[in-house]
Amino acid sequence: MKKWLALLLAMMMVFALAACGNTDNKGNDAKEFARGSWAENVYTNDSLGLTVTVPENWEIADDEELAKLMGLTVENLSGEGISEEFLKAQNTYDMKAQDSELGSNVIVMAENLAVSAGGTAYTEKDYAALIMNTLPEELGYSFDDGETVTIGGRDYYHIHASAYDGLLAQDYLFSRIGKHMAIVIISYSPAVAEPADMMAMLGGK
Repeated sequence: MKKWLALLLAMMMVFALAACGNTDNKGNDAKEFARGSWAENVYTNDSLGLTVTVPENWEIADDEELAKLMGLTVENLSGEGISEEFLKAQNTYDMKAQDSELGSNVIVMAENLAVSAGGTAYTEKDYAALIMNTLPEELGYSFDDGETVTIGGRDYYHIHASAYDGLLAQDYLFSRIGKHMAIVIISYSPAVAEPADMMAMLGGK
């Protein structure tokens, strides 16, 4: 059962990444997105004022794994140019952490709207609608009404999604920062994880 859930969650994560591959935010600073960093099991992104605290047994993706998600080669990641190379890309996968046994995972990424098809006119709500429309219908997705939540003084447009008749769940959070749309995606099974506990991993800096 656990292996089956882990496989489904891994597949769900892939669909989420693919969807993100394809505004106005009053109260948020107009600075630009910058990469975060890890200290043990705590990810901190100063530009977002965000922390993500994952359980100590979770696996944290290194820069080589993140580069593969972005289609960059290892050579792009040598020396001090790593942040520059990441931020040049249309999609920056800044962090990924996963429970290797249960499949629960969290991703922080950002799309450079200046080089995307839709340009920089997207609001968080419009961008969220675009992502939800690209998720595969065969998974039986359903979505709660979106709401604005504040984490670390920054507003995020939050949508809770479920699939496979509620066996799998995802929380999507979107926040515009400069020319980037920052996206946090948390995927898990409500059968093995409480939604409130998963959202509690997110905190302010």
